Amino acid sequence: MLEQKIESTFLFKNNLFLAAPLNSKYATLKEVDLNLLANENFVEINGDLNDIIKTAPLIDHLRNTENIKINFTYHYDLDFAYKNLFFTPHLYLSDSLHISYYTDSRKYRKFIKIANQSAYQDIYICHRPNEPHVSIFAEVLKKTFMDIFIA
Repeated sequence: MLEQKIESTFLFKNNLFLAAPLNSKYATLKEVDLNLLANENFVEINGDLNDIIKTAPLIDHLRNTENIKINFTYHYDLDFAYKNLFFTPHLYLSDSLHISYYTDSRKYRKFIKIANQSAYQDIYICHRPNEPHVSIFAEVLKKTFMDIFIA
């Protein structure tokens, strides 16, 4: 069997956001540097995260790259988080992919973009070079994501 080269096409940036209650002192901000939140208490989600989109590696990358300490004081297990995270009075970190998937969360949370330089990851679609409709698929995927995220 011949080995085929795999190519990638850029889709979008997956940005990291501070998820704050609507009545939070941060709710009026559009962006915030995580260094300004060093004394705040955050929720960390524990559990088997292997089957879901992972925000944790993005947070870990940001913490390591920019030497930021995040005070994870509250620990929710995965099942509890799925049912209650939007309604918690505590801060947590989320990303564009989760925010666009859980559109109802925007009724209960204000999402403030994290302004740190490393607070994003590039999302690509991987494909074989001879796939005829990859560019069309990529454009539809980008448009759909942006429509959901901005809605």
